[in-house]
Amino acid sequence: MLSQDGKKQVILLPVLAVLSTVFFVLRLLRKRNSLGLDDGLLCLAMLFLYTDTAFGLVMAIKAGEGFPTQSLTPEQMNLLLILAWAPQLVYTVLISTIKFSILVSYYLIFGGLRWFRLATYAIGVLEGMWFVTVFITVIFECTPVSKSWRPLQPGHCINFPAFLWGNSISNTILDYMILLLPVLPVLRLQMSTGRKTLVLLAFSLGSLASVSSTIRAAWTAKFDPTRLAETIFEGGIWTYIEPHAALIAACLPYLATTFSQIFLKWSGLLRAIGEKKATTMSNIRSKSRKARPDGSNTIGFGTQRAALESYDLDTDIVKVGSTFKQSDDSIRQLV
Repeated sequence: MLSQDGKKQVILLPVLAVLSTVFFVLRLLRKRNSLGLDDGLLCLAMLFLYTDTAFGLVMAIKAGEGFPTQSLTPEQMNLLLILAWAPQLVYTVLISTIKFSILVSYYLIFGGLRWFRLATYAIGVLEGMWFVTVFITVIFECTPVSKSWRPLQPGHCINFPAFLWGNSISNTILDYMILLLPVLPVLRLQMSTGRKTLVLLAFSLGSLASVSSTIRAAWTAKFDPTRLAETIFEGGIWTYIEPHAALIAACLPYLATTFSQIFLKWSGLLRAIGEKKATTMSNIRSKSRKARPDGSNTIGFGTQRAALESYDLDTDIVKVGSTFKQSDDSIRQLV
């Protein structure tokens, strides 16, 4: 029997895993002729992502997540504590791997700019320091290490809520630093404002991960170690959502052209509907003219119909699609 929190987690995690896999495969197909280190890092991240998802499912199904802590059996409590500790290590490796992949992608695109290379190196060093610090702290948060899942064992532990605060806030700051990194180079590109906006939107999709990270940081205030089973879901679920959002965000900029082609297919249907509507309106206007020869019932209709007929949805979407492609080519040819 699953708690309400457990049921939510069992539904949400497989859906996220499928979405991440789909976007990852689409990215590989899109870049099949130019795969690089950034793609290799994402491949590694996918392995950790599946491991993280498996931990979350076991927690929901076997460890009594969402039930009152006092009602758990000793075996459930022990498993819950293990699954509250071990996934932290997986999460730390996972989120850092995704961020390094994004930084490598940025470097490959904008690396011709000296200041950008230096900024990428600096953020990479900060991310590396965050990874080492958090990973080691998680391992040795209790002395001996086994006290993390055996609380009655003699020893001592760090102030875990304070560690969560430091971990979450520093992680969120790094997220936004990476998110803002490509803004200035894009603004300096020799292209129209509209095209710059589209390119910035493609890169700003990383805000998905930043928002998740921010919510995860805010949850820290609600975490109560004495009520672990009841309170772990609210923050834990964002710990699972954040890597999925980050991985999808890392894939989306490379799929802009793919999505624009999908929009093109839909545009044919939308145009057909629009033309049918225009024909219907034309028939109504014709009947109205017969009823009122002076045209008094058609004031303003000619202008509206002309505007409708002059609008070509296909042309607009083609322009968007070509803009994405031209922007991508322009960025890659920068300096």
